[in-house]
Amino acid sequence: MPTPLTAVRRFVAGLSRHASDRWLYAWALGYAAVGAASLLVPLYAVALGADPFVVGLVEAAAGLAGVPGALVWGRLADRTGNRRGFVLGGLFGAGVVLALFPRLTSPRAVVLLNAALWFVVSAASPVVTLFMIEGTPEREWGERIGLLNAFQRYGWVGGLVGGTLWLGVGAVGPSVVAAQRGLFLLCAAASVVATPLAFYWLPPETTTSPRRLGRSSALGRLVAGGRYAKLVAFVPLRAVRVRRPSPRRLLSRFPSGLRRYFLVAALFSTAFSVFFGPLPVFLADLQYPDTLIFGLFIVSNAVSAIVFVPVGRLTARIDPAALQVRALGVRTLLFPAFGLAGGLAAWWLRTGSLALGFAVVGLTWAVVAVTGAALVSRAAPAPLRGEALGVYTALSGVGAGVGGVLGGALARVAGYAVAFGAAGLLVGCSAAVLLTTDLTGSDA
Repeated sequence: MPTPLTAVRRFVAGLSRHASDRWLYAWALGYAAVGAASLLVPLYAVALGADPFVVGLVEAAAGLAGVPGALVWGRLADRTGNRRGFVLGGLFGAGVVLALFPRLTSPRAVVLLNAALWFVVSAASPVVTLFMIEGTPEREWGERIGLLNAFQRYGWVGGLVGGTLWLGVGAVGPSVVAAQRGLFLLCAAASVVATPLAFYWLPPETTTSPRRLGRSSALGRLVAGGRYAKLVAFVPLRAVRVRRPSPRRLLSRFPSGLRRYFLVAALFSTAFSVFFGPLPVFLADLQYPDTLIFGLFIVSNAVSAIVFVPVGRLTARIDPAALQVRALGVRTLLFPAFGLAGGLAAWWLRTGSLALGFAVVGLTWAVVAVTGAALVSRAAPAPLRGEALGVYTALSGVGAGVGGVLGGALARVAGYAVAFGAAGLLVGCSAAVLLTTDLTGSDA
């Protein structure tokens, strides 16, 4: 008769044909902590008195801190060769930072600590992909990174579900703020507990070359399967550091169609954060409890997780640019519709409309994420594919930062309807530019 511990080990090992993949459970646990915190942080800022502008800064801080964080940690990991330490440091560091949130009493302090959180989280992001593909043939890289993406996505959703359950119980306690602070400590504990698990399960080292990953044709297969993970941002960062070109020289090395698509990506990334920046405080102002707000975000993330692979298969059969234009067109109308739905008098009609809207948000995000990576990887010359994906990822982070500030400012000055309308307008502009972009052309 096997012991319970033996049974658990057999179950864990049975979910993957690679016994070394057990470290993914530690990574997913850390991702669950960060997933719950991604929504808890803006709601905590609201509970401390933050207005839409400050909540928009929370979104901006996450976007702006992640890109330079990945750059800094990626360089250090590549220079020192101790990539394992960066995964462990990212998990433990995130736990330490999360444990500090309950001590804060100022919304602006929440903004600063949230930037620190995402800077620390980004320490692990550049290297986990390399651990994932270590020791496997290149033909299996797409499947391996797909498994990584699945663990991350479901860990994130699991964190949101756990947060909903915790706040549902904590709502009967002394106060909403006390329940939120307790959830921060729970998230911190999860991330800290994940650290020794990763220490025990993580492979001792990875020798895979980041440049090899960037040049690999596996990126195209990975994207075609709907399994692109942004963690491959580590690939181009090293290449950019070695060559040190100016931004103009860097962009001039890409085909004109790809440079134009970078403008598209900058526009829609900014637009998305104009919408998402003030969204949590918009829902709070509708007098929705934290549990319902978490539930709405669960709907969006769960739909994305479910449709990622089907969308990837569709991308293999249909022009990804045409698919992305359709998704952007839907979001052009969808974002302003949130402002209209918020004004509905009947609670059941308003809430049902918003839930449907969140589901469509999740669906369209899956389409944009898969097709965006597909378009960049297909349009870039093979030797520059890694750098192109790096520029794309960097623009996404910068757009998130700018959009968060802009969305929060518009919501505070002119109201949520104007902010959401501006987000839709920017998405529409990005779709219009994409319609007039020839990604098959070159400057040759």
